[in-house]
Amino acid sequence: MFWKKKPEVAGIESATVAPSTAKPGASEEERAIDTVSAMVRVLGRFSFDTGESDAKSFDELCEGWAQHILVRTPRPGVPVTGGASSPRDWSGLGQFVAQRRRQESEYVKKTVGDLRQIVWAFVHSLTKAAPDETAADTQTKQQMEKLRQAVLSDSVEAIKREALSAVQTINAMVDKRQERQKAQIEYLGEKLQAVSHALEEAEREGLLDALTQLSSRRAFDGELQRTSDINTFIHQSACLAIVDIDRFKDLNDAFGQSIGDQMLKAVSDCLVRTFPGKNDCVARFGGQEFAVLLRQSTLEAAQSLIENRMLKSVRAIAFTEHGTEVKVTVSVGLSAISADERPEAWLERTERALKKAKEQGRNCSVLADSL
Repeated sequence: MFWKKKPEVAGIESATVAPSTAKPGASEEERAIDTVSAMVRVLGRFSFDTGESDAKSFDELCEGWAQHILVRTPRPGVPVTGGASSPRDWSGLGQFVAQRRRQESEYVKKTVGDLRQIVWAFVHSLTKAAPDETAADTQTKQQMEKLRQAVLSDSVEAIKREALSAVQTINAMVDKRQERQKAQIEYLGEKLQAVSHALEEAEREGLLDALTQLSSRRAFDGELQRTSDINTFIHQSACLAIVDIDRFKDLNDAFGQSIGDQMLKAVSDCLVRTFPGKNDCVARFGGQEFAVLLRQSTLEAAQSLIENRMLKSVRAIAFTEHGTEVKVTVSVGLSAISADERPEAWLERTERALKKAKEQGRNCSVLADSL
């Protein structure tokens, strides 16, 4: 189908609700709370990308709601504050689930509707062609019967007349059949083109991160492999940077998911402005991490862009939430591909550099060790 579902864990258990964690002797209310939270988690676990949200983000929201129902943490979108536990927002949970189901329903209906139209187009083309072919076959049989009767009559003139008529009839039918086939091919070609465009759109959706509109991890993995392959043959220079938002989880927990989403979008905008090259690939690598692939770039040029433009641009990002200013910084691991280096090794080397940047106090970039 055109919608993309999250990967499932193999096994029969993957399709069942998790067993209750309520203690023996728990009240009916406690068992109900435990069951509802498990159902919310299953809803997130088996979700799929829609036009409005991606499965991973929705799964994280479901986990937030499950925690809210179970242990009364603040509901998703509400900042974490000290003090007493939050009251359970049953109405908000109901609205959250209902809104998601509406989104999924509309998305599936549209996708199935598009597929149904394409199928009916093929059916219509086939049913339209069938009567034409039947009529042509009937006319051919009639003409052959006339020719057979002429042969049986031993009349040379009749045989010549019916043979000529048969040739003319068959030639005319061949011409008409060719015209029909040409029209059918053109008609089906238009429908196939529509299918192709729909598949390309679905492919593009799968290669874009829903929140930031950057390339997805899937798209990045493909670009990384291609860059490594090119390097194997012509040793073309290329650089890789892994960018991680500092203390993202702490800020997200303290100020709510909306601030977290704003940070992700703001940092992604900085990356796109810093690395606008048509051969560059800027992707959301996962969670609060981004990957930047710079083809035909030297390590010195890449480091200069990161230090003099990207880091300064990110440091200028600030949000105000509940009277508190939220500043954003990032840590960066940077490396240049070595001769014949495989993508896995290149990526691992860059991630080690990122770890060093974190250990050195964050808000900086570190060059990876050479092979």
